[in-house]
Amino acid sequence: MANYFGGDDDHGWIAKADKRLEKKKLEIGHFDSFEAILLGQRLHDLLEQSRLAGLDFMPVRYDHPEKAARQLWQFGHKIVMPPCLLPRQGVDRLDYVEGEPNGAYWDDAGYVPPELRFRRDAVEAMGDFDVARTREKVGFHAGHYRSEVIVSQRFREVLEKAKITTIDYVPVRLVD
Repeated sequence: MANYFGGDDDHGWIAKADKRLEKKKLEIGHFDSFEAILLGQRLHDLLEQSRLAGLDFMPVRYDHPEKAARQLWQFGHKIVMPPCLLPRQGVDRLDYVEGEPNGAYWDDAGYVPPELRFRRDAVEAMGDFDVARTREKVGFHAGHYRSEVIVSQRFREVLEKAKITTIDYVPVRLVD
């Protein structure tokens, strides 16, 4: 059973409020087919106190707020990355055309996870940041698109200090 009803990265996702959320000890991650990265209250508070540049939060909304077992958060999007150099492929395995309703995936010649690439000068022009999102979105169709979250080494250090070990990081390549 899915735990979401819709939404998007820009306006927030809507989760199903059910008893299973009481039992889950989610600190960071996602559940079932929920597209956004979710944060529990303890990690939300810790990250907020860390004053990471570009960090923003949106509360996860519930289909029935009165039944919500706990508050979860997702990353907001204050800072947007420059265009990603890695192409996207449509679900039909053809080059993705912006605006297609059928969805897109990163096309890194079959490598998983894909290594996102950005122009070094464009990233440096952004100034210092700890959390940003990709301009481009991926997902299996328009109703499930999500941005990728890009984090700094400082962000990683904050999570390591908090003993959060359930997150995988994928390097981002800066191209001259």
